[in-house]
Amino acid sequence: MLGGQSVEPVGRRLEGDHTVSAMPAWSPDLVSARYDDGHGPSVGSWFTGHNKDDSHEWETRMRVTEAEPAATFAWTVIVDGAEITR
Repeated sequence: MLGGQSVEPVGRRLEGDHTVSAMPAWSPDLVSARYDDGHGPSVGSWFTGHNKDDSHEWETRMRVTEAEPAATFAWTVIVDGAEITR
């Protein structure tokens, strides 16, 4: 979950930083994020977010959709095998 922040159109487009470990600073529910199996910030790479709120904990799988160093970073959130839009 991205903590209610607006996203475009699926996931979120970022300027510059492609480090998913920095993502908890943007969401009150995201505790940590890491690339799966040592993958990095390239289109098609998967990463997992570990989330927590007052009542429960969960993981979210995401896939990088744009990655241009020092320009943009975007991803899509996958829930039950489907891409979701907010």
